[in-house]
Amino acid sequence: MSEAELTKLRDEIDAIDLELLQLLARRDAVSGRVRLAKAGDDVKLRPGREADILRSLLAANKGGFPERSMLRIWREIFSASLASQGAYSTAVLTQDGGSLLWDQARDHFGAGGTYHGCATPRRVLESVAGGEDALGILPLPDPEDTDPWGQHLLVQPKAAGGGDAPQIIAKLPFWSSAGANKNGNGETALVIAMMAPDPSTNDRTLAAIDLAGEVSANRLTSALGAAGIDAALAARWHETAAPERWVNLIDMAGFTDADDARFDALSDALEVPVNQILRLGCFAAPSVIKAKGKS
Repeated sequence: MSEAELTKLRDEIDAIDLELLQLLARRDAVSGRVRLAKAGDDVKLRPGREADILRSLLAANKGGFPERSMLRIWREIFSASLASQGAYSTAVLTQDGGSLLWDQARDHFGAGGTYHGCATPRRVLESVAGGEDALGILPLPDPEDTDPWGQHLLVQPKAAGGGDAPQIIAKLPFWSSAGANKNGNGETALVIAMMAPDPSTNDRTLAAIDLAGEVSANRLTSALGAAGIDAALAARWHETAAPERWVNLIDMAGFTDADDARFDALSDALEVPVNQILRLGCFAAPSVIKAKGKS
């Protein structure tokens, strides 16, 4: 190829770059109109809507552009749009592999965001609940943890969609490569915020089933299946100081809450009284992308 032909192709790329910039400016202007329409609305983050946009882009991506790169570009666009609505910050757990959580946070909420490191899960929870940070990043609850952070979300809401404890609103990363494990390192994170979860077209719910006695994992799984609940046991814990409480964290298909009628039959099926069932949050189910999109 001659130098003249290369110059022509580079000029075409330069023109496309300018078109992309103009489209971003146009998108930001429309987002500004949305911000005006939502004046006074405290709920700015829409993780469910964002997930559906990314799913639509994945379905429309027929040109072979690397999927992971495309998703990260749009995550930055979302983050820039959110930041233009007002300053906000994110608390990230830094103990025991916290650098991986930090990377997950920056990948999802943008390189230009404000992040604060917290030494313990409790500090992340306190920071979000107290309004110091809008979002918190924590690892999946560890079944071996002697003080699992999930138990601190076991607060009865005062009203629908509200409560004294943060709720889980997203799971990171939103995508995983086919044939690979998460971000290449197996790390998965949950996002908490003082807001009700935002539904998408494909969600998962984390619910805590607080029982008055111990039941086996197989028995619980069988009872959930009999009630028509597609769920897996994610973690469980028992406080020696509260022998009447055996908490089971389940990861179930769909966007639901503790008033789901399917939970009504659990007590009879388990033959153990149910102290309470609480929804700890919901999140958009992650999408699987092509392995060649992995970076």
